[in-house]
Amino acid sequence: MANQEPKLVHNFAPTPDGGQLSYYTVGTGPSLLILHGSVSYALSHSELAIALSPYFTVHLASRRARGLSSAYPTSVTSLPAVCTPASDTQQEETIQIATTTHPRTYTRSFTTAVLSTDTSDLSSLLTTTAASFLLSISSGALLTLSALLSSPPSLPPTLKKVILLEPPVLFSNRTTLCHGIATGLLPRFEREMAAGDTPSAAVTAMRLVELGPGWIPRGGLVGVLRYDLAVVEGMVGEVERLRRLKGGGVEVMGLGGGSSPAWMGEGMEALREVGRVKVVVVEGVGHEAACNAEMRGRPEKVVPAIREFFQ
Repeated sequence: MANQEPKLVHNFAPTPDGGQLSYYTVGTGPSLLILHGSVSYALSHSELAIALSPYFTVHLASRRARGLSSAYPTSVTSLPAVCTPASDTQQEETIQIATTTHPRTYTRSFTTAVLSTDTSDLSSLLTTTAASFLLSISSGALLTLSALLSSPPSLPPTLKKVILLEPPVLFSNRTTLCHGIATGLLPRFEREMAAGDTPSAAVTAMRLVELGPGWIPRGGLVGVLRYDLAVVEGMVGEVERLRRLKGGGVEVMGLGGGSSPAWMGEGMEALREVGRVKVVVVEGVGHEAACNAEMRGRPEKVVPAIREFFQ
């Protein structure tokens, strides 16, 4: 009788505001939580979870408004999201990235509320699953980075090791930057969404982050991309803040793809140089490496680095 593929068991984790976060569990061994990035949900990484299941009890979570998880609370959705002349002060309407000043697309109140909700959700997922290890991907890694850099770090004490897979971090004092931010594609995305032109917004999102067709958002995931982009903009800061990564008692590793955009590579280099964390770059794969094959992922390529660090 042929071996059957491991079965993913569905669960929910509670949130402080009374919502629920959907997650799937597979495997045996130490508890490992995988937190997805933009235009993804829990099952976007099912192939990676199954590949890791002989070594870990793997939990695949869906963030707010993705998969079967609850929507964002009214404390987020009731806020004005996009900057207008009356929504913020003049100082708050601009953001410094490298040597140039750019208009801020999202209000500070909105980005703060999104970050607060998402990091609180991450803590709930880690507590519910009793995870010792966390693999966070793209914008999910940016949320984890936010939690690690808070004082004190807002993560449960049971967490021992974290992998940050290419957090899309932008620095106000570095010269390399995401081309999409520099050319005004972020506000263009919001204008297209407001006009109901979802196909154009999807293409703009792809151009904004300099990723290929496999990353183009699908269906309802285009609408929730606003929250990921607000997190990216809200996390822009001085590269020196990464020095705090060594003070939280959690061992951190950066994981990158050799074929990823240059501006993402700069973020990984800053983690290594300034954050003083180990960084592993897997050649022959890009930013989507941990995703399923249908999203042009190559999960089998990143499994060895994940196993080595967590075990």
